[in-house]
Amino acid sequence: MADDPNELIPPDVLALIAGLDSVAQLEILLLLHREPSRQWTAEQVAGELRINPAAAAEQMNVLCDRQLLACDGGRSKQYHDAAHTPQVAAAIDQLTRLYNERRVTVITLVFTKPSDPLRSFADAFKIRRRDTRDG
Repeated sequence: MADDPNELIPPDVLALIAGLDSVAQLEILLLLHREPSRQWTAEQVAGELRINPAAAAEQMNVLCDRQLLACDGGRSKQYHDAAHTPQVAAAIDQLTRLYNERRVTVITLVFTKPSDPLRSFADAFKIRRRDTRDG
C-alpha cells in the first residue's frame, strides 16, 4: 500500500502547495526562490522555464496577488522572491527538496485540491437513484 503523501509532507508545505494552481506556478516560485536577490522579467522566466512569456507573466501576477512573489511595477515589470518570513522561506526550501526527490507526488498534490467542505456536505444529501436490481 502506498504511503499517503499528506502524511509524508509537512503541513506548512502542504499549505504552500494548496496555494498553487499549476506546475508553472510551482516552477516559477522555486526558480525565483533559488536566487532571492535577483529581479526577473516575465521574458527571463519564460526563457528559463521554456514557457510562453505572456503565460509566465500571468502566473507570476497570480503569485504576486498571493504574496508568494513580489512585483515591482514600471515599464518592464520585475518580479522577485517574497519569502517574507523565515517560516515561508523554510517551507519553500522543503518544497524544493521534495520536488527534486518526489516530483510526481508534488505535481499530483498541485492538481488534487482538497474538496470544498460545503460542497461535500451538500452532496451527502443528494437523492440518489435507486438501483433497480436492489428490488
